[in-house]
Amino acid sequence: MLLADVNGDALVNALSKAREVVGQVPGKSETFLCDVSKEDQVEAMVKHVDGWGGLDVIFNNAGIMHAKVRT
Repeated sequence: MLLADVNGDALVNALSKAREVVGQVPGKSETFLCDVSKEDQVEAMVKHVDGWGGLDVIFNNAGIMHAKVRT
C-alpha cells in the first residue's frame, strides 16, 4: 500500500489511521510525497511502485480539505 499526498504530516497520520483500522497491511506500507497536478511527480510515484513488482490499482482522491480536520 502506498499513500501519496502533498502534505507529509497528513501522510504520517493517514498511514497510522489505516494501520489502526485495517491492521498490518500485507506487503509494503509506505508514504510518498506527490502533487498529483504535477505529471513528473506522478510518474516518479508510479516508477517507485514499479520497483515493488508493478502497479495493480491506483485511486486518485485529490480534493480540498476543510481547515478543521478531524484526526
